[in-house]
Amino acid sequence: MQEALNITSKWATDWCVTVNSPKTVATCFFLSNSKETLQLTINNQAIPQEDIPTYLGIKLDKKLTWNPHIKEAERRATRRLPIMKKLAGTKWGASSNILRQVYTGTVRPVMEYGAAAWATAAKSNTSRLNKVQNASMRIITGGLKTTPIHALEATTRLPSLDQRKERVIVQYEKLQRLPSHPTQQHTQQLTKNRLKRSSFNHLAKQLERTQTSFLPRTPEEQEPLQDRLKSGTASSARCSLLLTCQE
Repeated sequence: MQEALNITSKWATDWCVTVNSPKTVATCFFLSNSKETLQLTINNQAIPQEDIPTYLGIKLDKKLTWNPHIKEAERRATRRLPIMKKLAGTKWGASSNILRQVYTGTVRPVMEYGAAAWATAAKSNTSRLNKVQNASMRIITGGLKTTPIHALEATTRLPSLDQRKERVIVQYEKLQRLPSHPTQQHTQQLTKNRLKRSSFNHLAKQLERTQTSFLPRTPEEQEPLQDRLKSGTASSARCSLLLTCQE
């Protein structure tokens, strides 16, 4: 690792790029509870070791559980709920539509920031964010703590954060299946699961299994129906299904 840092430092010097050494930290990512000590330097300055570094507003932990980042997102989102409470009222104040816009514009973005990175977090961690959304929905509707969550979601037309995450993953997987899509060459193979826990790749693998059916993936790949019927390889049930798809 020190050799890589030396190469980076030389490259920065050759291209007149200054490395901000005070903001540079080192972190070991592993599942063991033992504490590893790193002796690394850059530009002849020792790099401090940090267990929970922050990169672009996302807190990383050595086991990649994303628990520190989710706790911070929960704290920041909870601090914005009093704004909604001030605007809400039984006989006065903002309407439910305005309160919903306040939530989707100021509270939910704080919780979903960097979701592409921490989407592999366990449900025991992401449930913290769902509780913040549930509290927001009670403010919007004026519901009680005993009000069922599914009733709040139906009234406010707000899907759960897990449903929003899965929908984005499925949409992305569907788009990158198109041969002409720009991401096709960058996502030929699925990434490996993170450490011990399974990642969201199970959704992508489900989509892969659906691609193995006899139906074409895209309209451009679909052969003329007459050629299929002339081949004589399809059964009568399969031909009737193809006729229905063509109509």
